[in-house]
Amino acid sequence: TLQMRRERRRLVHLIFQNSKYAVDEMMGEQFAAMFTSIHKIDLRRCQVSDGAIGRFSSMFINEKEAGGSPVALEKLDLSECVLSQEAIDRCTEINRFKLCDIVIFKPLEVPTENKNCLCSCYRSSC
Repeated sequence: TLQMRRERRRLVHLIFQNSKYAVDEMMGEQFAAMFTSIHKIDLRRCQVSDGAIGRFSSMFINEKEAGGSPVALEKLDLSECVLSQEAIDRCTEINRFKLCDIVIFKPLEVPTENKNCLCSCYRSSC
């Protein structure tokens, strides 16, 4: 989404929903650099690495330190992403640090009926 101010265009909402390529640490650093100017980033259904989540987290931590750039980001949507437990913990830490739900994520739920089943067929007779 573009916003017009004083005859200048500004990108305020970025949607990047690409399940083909993972958001690795390098790409995460590029997204994190946008946190100072973009209000919403939508990464739904992306594969996000722990390194990328680490870059996101460090951007919020650096904001608090002296000389850090203020983060304008209001929402980072990571719903429907496959996240490791470490990444989930970091996202929770970011939300706790900012005292609001900036990072939107939902851990994947494993169906309880097939959780203990060791066969590959997932039939109800297991």
